[in-house]
Amino acid sequence: MLRNGNSGKWIYILLSLITSFYILLRAIYFPVITDEVATFFMYVQTGRFLPPDIAWDANNHILNSALVRLSYLLFGPSIFALRLPELLFLPVYFYFAYKTGTLIVNGVVRWSFYIAMLGTHYILEYFGLSRGYGMSLALLSGAVWYLILSVKHFGFGNVFKTLLLTFLAVSANLNLIITAILVLSLLFFYYVLNMRVIRRWEVWLIPLLFVLAGLSLWFFTDYSFTLLEKGRLYCGSDDGIIKNTVHSLSSIVYNIWPALFTIYFIVMLILSAALYVFLLFKKEESVKSLSPGFLFLILIVGNIVAAIAMNYIFGVLYQEDRMAIYYLPLFYGLAVFTIDILVKRKGEKLVFLLLPLWLLPLFSLGQISMESSSHDSTPYVPYSFFEEISSQVKLGEYPPVVAGKHKRKLVWSYYNYLSGGKMNPVLFSDEPVPVADYLMYNFDDKEKLLQLYDETDYNASSGLSLMKRKSKPKRYLLDENRVMN
Repeated sequence: MLRNGNSGKWIYILLSLITSFYILLRAIYFPVITDEVATFFMYVQTGRFLPPDIAWDANNHILNSALVRLSYLLFGPSIFALRLPELLFLPVYFYFAYKTGTLIVNGVVRWSFYIAMLGTHYILEYFGLSRGYGMSLALLSGAVWYLILSVKHFGFGNVFKTLLLTFLAVSANLNLIITAILVLSLLFFYYVLNMRVIRRWEVWLIPLLFVLAGLSLWFFTDYSFTLLEKGRLYCGSDDGIIKNTVHSLSSIVYNIWPALFTIYFIVMLILSAALYVFLLFKKEESVKSLSPGFLFLILIVGNIVAAIAMNYIFGVLYQEDRMAIYYLPLFYGLAVFTIDILVKRKGEKLVFLLLPLWLLPLFSLGQISMESSSHDSTPYVPYSFFEEISSQVKLGEYPPVVAGKHKRKLVWSYYNYLSGGKMNPVLFSDEPVPVADYLMYNFDDKEKLLQLYDETDYNASSGLSLMKRKSKPKRYLLDENRVMN
C-alpha cells in the first residue's frame, strides 16, 4: 500500500522538483512562439490590457498580461522575463494537487492522481510559456480545493478563498467563466443550507462576497461577448463536444492512441454519474455534504451542458485543445475519487480502471523537448537565423530583405526588438519571393531556387531552411515626391 506519510510526501516533493527543473529549462531555452510575441507587443509593451482601450483579441489573458507587464518593467523584455510569472505558479499547482490528493483514502488511487497531475506534459509545458493557461490551472486547483473545504466546513474564510482563486483563474483564462458560474452557484446553495449554523456576521458578509463575485462575473462575461461580437473568439469549431473538446485533448495527451482518452472519458463520466446517482438514491451521499468526486462531476457536466447550450443559442464554438485544457485536472479528480469509492466498496482490484492515468508519463516522455510544443505546431524561427543575417549587415548599408510566411513576422520582429530594431520586417508571402536577399521557408522543392540561392542554414526541429541569394538584386530608391503623393 502506497502511503501518504512523510516518505510519500518527500517522493512527491522530489518528483515536483525534477519536473520544475525541466520546466525551468524550457522557460529559458525554448524558442519564443508567435502567441507569446503577440501578447508582448499588443498588451505587455503597451500596458493596455484592460478594456475598453485595448486590442480586442482572444490572445489577451488579462492576469497573465498584467503580471508579464510587471516582469517586463522589472527585468526587461527577455523571453525568460516574459515567462517568469507563469513559472512562479508551478509550485502553486503542485501544492494544491498534493492537498487534493490527501483526501483520497486508497494509496494506489492517490498516486494515480499525483502521477496524472505531475505526468501530463501538455499541462506542465504551459508553465514555461507566457500564455496564461498554466497559472489558470494552478488557480483552478486552489479554487477546487477550497470549494471542497467550503462544502465540508462552510464559512467566510473558505468561501473568500474559493471565490478569489476562481476569479483570478478566470482573469487568466476566460474559458473558465462557466466553471466560475458553477462554483458561485454551489457556494450560494451551501450558503442557504448553512445560514442557520454559521456565525451571524458571516450571514451578512458572505452575500457581499457573492455580490463582488457577481460583478466580476459580469465584467468577464461582457468582455467575452464583446470579443464574440467582434469576431475575435476564433478558436474552436462546430464539430461537437466529443470531437472538438475531448478528442482534441486526447490527440495531444495520448498522442499515438488518440481514441484512448476519448473512450476513457466517456466511460468514466457515465460510471461516475451512475455511481453518485446510486449513492444519492441510497442516501449514502448527501447534498448537505457532497463528496469531492461529486463536485468534480458537477463541474465537468455543467461545462459540457453549457458548451452545448451556448453553441446552439449564441453560436459559440466548441473549445478545443488548450482552450479546454482545464477539463484534464477536473477529469483526473473525477476519475480518482470515483474509483476510490469503488475500491472501498468492491475491492482493491478495481484500481486497474486507473491504468490510463498511469500511462500518462509514458506518453509524456515522447513529448519532452526543448524545441517543440503542443501549443503551436507552426515551425518557429531559430534565433540563429536572425543572428546569421544581422551579422552580415554593415554600417551604412540597407538591411537585407528577408522573406517568410505570415507567422514568421512576429517572432522576427521580437528578435529585431531585442537587438535594437535595425533589421527590416519580414516580407511575408506564402511562396518564396525570389527578389528577397534571404528566404526562410519549409521547402518541399529547393532545386528550382538553387540557381539563385545558397542554403546557408537548416533547423531540423522546425524544418526551416535559410537560403541566401547568390547575388544581390539591384534596388532603386523610389522618388520621394511620388511616394508622398
